Formats: sequence, C-alpha cells, structure tokens
Amino acid sequence: MVAATTVSAAIVEHSFNVMDSILIHFPLESQAGSSLSLWADSLLTLLFPFLKVQNLTVNRLCNRHVITAANGRLPGPSIRAREGDTLIIHVFNKSPYNLTIHWHGIHQMLSAWADGPDMITQCPIRPGNKYTYKFKIIKQEGTFWWHSHTSTLRATLYGAIIIRPRAGSSYPFPKPYREVPILLGEWWNGNVVDMANQALAHGTGPNISDAYTINGWPGDLYPCSQNRK
Repeated sequence: MVAATTVSAAIVEHSFNVMDSILIHFPLESQAGSSLSLWADSLLTLLFPFLKVQNLTVNRLCNRHVITAANGRLPGPSIRAREGDTLIIHVFNKSPYNLTIHWHGIHQMLSAWADGPDMITQCPIRPGNKYTYKFKIIKQEGTFWWHSHTSTLRATLYGAIIIRPRAGSSYPFPKPYREVPILLGEWWNGNVVDMANQALAHGTGPNISDAYTINGWPGDLYPCSQNRK
C-alpha cells in the first residue's frame, strides 16, 4: 500500500492506493504556536480512498451479465463518516460510459459543485478520467445513499452513506447490537444504458424491471436466487 499525506489548515488528506473502502478517522491534537493550528475537538477530513467504476460480470436470474459497478461489487461500498466530517472522494471512471456520482440527501452547504447531477453542477466524468468530490457533512445524521446521476447507471452503481453523530454524542435510542445496511433496488436483464437510449428515441418509458433486489440480489421467489456465485 502506498500512502501520501498532505496537511493544510484544518484539513488532513490521505491518499491511498488500495482496492477497497477504508475509513480514516484520526483525532486531531492541538498544535498552537506552529504554522498549523488545530484544536482537539476539531473533526478531520476523511478520504474515502476511491470509487473505481468499471464493468463487472455477475450472475443474476440464471444468466451472466456485464454491469457498471464500483470497486468490483454490487451494491458499491458503504461510506461511513460522522456529522461534521469533510469527505474527499476520488472517482476513477474505467467504464465505457460518461458518469457522475450524486450524494443523495446530503445537504451541499457551500459545495453545490459536489452535488453530482451531470450537466447541472458538473460535466460528466468521461471514460478514462477521474474527478474528486469534496463536501462537509453539516447537521446531518442517518443513513443516505450515493448513486450515479447519469442515464440509468444508478441501477447498479450505488451504495450507502452512513453518518453517525459526532464523537461523544449519544443516539436517541439504545445502542443496536449490529448494523446491517439494507438497500432496495431493481434489476434489468438487459443493458440499462441501451434501454434508456431506446426509450428516449421512441418517446416511451423504460422497460419494467425483471426483479426487485435486496442488497443487489433478487429475492427467494426469483429463478436461481440461491446462486450467489
């Protein structure tokens, strides 16, 4: 693993060459009197190493399909942070499609350019290119989700965002025994981008999905639903 660290004002950015999600959350210590002035109760910038978007072959409904996914999984990795944290997320587009990522439900306070709708707050990330999103979580806690905001790529390009209270704060309910994010979705047997383009060309709605999914998998009543390989 190769790592680089950059310190500037109250932001510490870590860049990692890794293949999966890692949450970096260090306490800050007071350094008064130096060129860097941080406070013990400050919240650190978190770098979610990256979302590497590329084609992925999966088995669903008794057939093999090529989909667009992040970091080789469906759903994509969960992003975990605390209220007050700043997130820096690098997106590398290794897919054949233009795309953007939208952070659904996150209030973009003074960071509207990081919201993600293509051709509104940014141009799409072209194949072979990368883009960095940076935004701060302000007065929000709970479970949200991120997804592609280009064409119908969100059908397979999505994941959870879990925002916990600041360190030292308590939940308004007993501490749970275990956290299990549940993401509900839909599955199409065809190429979702081709499906959307066909609908636009004919002025019709998109095809009805072939299955509903829980965390990327069709339910038990669908064909081959027990085949998780």
